[in-house]
Amino acid sequence: MKLQRLLAIVVTLVSCAASAVRAETLEEVKQKISDRLDRLRSVQARLTIVQDVDSRGSVYQARTEGLYEIQNKGARSPFRSDMKVTQTLKESGGGSKKAEFTTLSICDGEFVYTLQEGMGRRSASKGRVDPARAMFGDKAFLENLQRDYNLKLLADDYVDGTPAWVIEATPKDAANSPIGRMNHYFHKDSGLWVKAIGRNREGKVISQTAVADIKLNVEIPASRFEFHPPPGVEVVDLTGGSPARPDGARPAEPKAPVKK
Repeated sequence: MKLQRLLAIVVTLVSCAASAVRAETLEEVKQKISDRLDRLRSVQARLTIVQDVDSRGSVYQARTEGLYEIQNKGARSPFRSDMKVTQTLKESGGGSKKAEFTTLSICDGEFVYTLQEGMGRRSASKGRVDPARAMFGDKAFLENLQRDYNLKLLADDYVDGTPAWVIEATPKDAANSPIGRMNHYFHKDSGLWVKAIGRNREGKVISQTAVADIKLNVEIPASRFEFHPPPGVEVVDLTGGSPARPDGARPAEPKAPVKK
């Protein structure tokens, strides 16, 4: 009986100690991510986005990869995104279409300039930055994500050997989204968004994003955020219309292929 009482006391003490270590809440983690991002002066990294979406027999596949750079200057942070994009559409009838092009996006803090080259064509445009389209080195990323998704804090994980917070996002308008849920990973030491895995409503992976070769707080020359169009290429001014979105600069939501 004494042994049983002793064991009961030990179990009670262990339970009390465990409950004393309170789990983090979503709001606490969001604040920690924001605080850590505030400490960063700059980010350089390689971004890779892979998409594989099957809809009504047609399959859309895409791979976007390249270098991304951003300086932390608050709401007017300049960035540069230099991406190579490969897209393939396999139609239900057996046909296949493939496109390859490069997209260079440069933001000087006020405007975003985009140069697209591929398939024998070059085009350039100037647009306003859409504040709703946060970059992965931008602490507004989570705020904008929460606007369209319900967020849930999952168990911690590791990305490239570094502890990471994991936040699950499920679309509020589930009926009109190809994504069933998407898990976002944030390094605990820097707050940086470093990985995402998107699944459809059936649980199949349709989107994977990875951030690698990360360099924090390095000096980035101001000239990296200056746009100079190639000779002979006219820059179309879109500043009077809708804000521009720099392709490849944020995790893309997969789009179901449109069957014509």
